[in-house]
Amino acid sequence: MQPHHPPKLRLVAACGARELSGDRELVRACLAREAGAGDALWHKHGPMVFRLLGRALGPHGDVEDAAQDVFVNVFSKLDTLRNPEALQSFVYSVAVRVLKWEFRQRRARRLLHLWGDAKFPDVQVAAADTDARYALEHLYRVLDRMGAEDRLIFSLRHLEGMKLQEIADSLGVSVATTKRKLQRASAWVSAAVDGDPALASYGTKERAP
Repeated sequence: MQPHHPPKLRLVAACGARELSGDRELVRACLAREAGAGDALWHKHGPMVFRLLGRALGPHGDVEDAAQDVFVNVFSKLDTLRNPEALQSFVYSVAVRVLKWEFRQRRARRLLHLWGDAKFPDVQVAAADTDARYALEHLYRVLDRMGAEDRLIFSLRHLEGMKLQEIADSLGVSVATTKRKLQRASAWVSAAVDGDPALASYGTKERAP
């Protein structure tokens, strides 16, 4: 599903957002367009979305714009949610689809850039940054070279800590397919890490007994 891209809005959790007892009541209130219901949904599920997007997109990701896309899609498709008690899973699945779209866009932009100058651009790191910060920059540069689905599965498993069944449910595929793609993605990242001087020592430490 390609995320819907409306004119830019700024979603902010309002102070004193209405307190609703549970997701079922929250869904009902949002569908009824009750005052404060949208703020309550944002306030309750926004932190989860920001955490997921922040870890997956990295330090240079536009998390606010991506979060906006997530919640605009959530509000526009809320009437398709058959089980209001599954609101959190619904929001999470929308965030995963937005991430997948963003990763595809990033890969397309990167390929266009490479066709233009035939080399991958260096990541600028301030001299005052720590070794860990420098390594993190290089890790996300490695991830930017992955295909959209491989990166998404790798990120959900290793950055977000999701279980295979949860990832499979979010993507609408079997556990076996998820496991196979995760193994492929992990092997690719491991090889790329070993080939990057800024990351090689981290990869070795991670695999040490």
